[in-house]
Amino acid sequence: MNELTGGIPENVYNTSNMVNLVLSSNNFTGQIRSDIFTNLFQLRILALDDNGFSGPVPETLSPLSQLSKFLVKCSLIVSWGNHYHF
Repeated sequence: MNELTGGIPENVYNTSNMVNLVLSSNNFTGQIRSDIFTNLFQLRILALDDNGFSGPVPETLSPLSQLSKFLVKCSLIVSWGNHYHF
């Protein structure tokens, strides 16, 4: 546990070659911004579990064709649409 707080760090939003994004077991809160996934075309693993996120899962996750693992357990996600296929 790193005990990082607030939202997902801004520098993540501009990283196009990232394959794994593991932000598990921190104290992140608030909604997951939809624009975080705009440039993460290579992303295979997204781990946001054991945080305090709230709100819906962003629809911008859907076009990430390489994504094979998405972990959000113990976060307060309130909506999961029908359009996600992992």
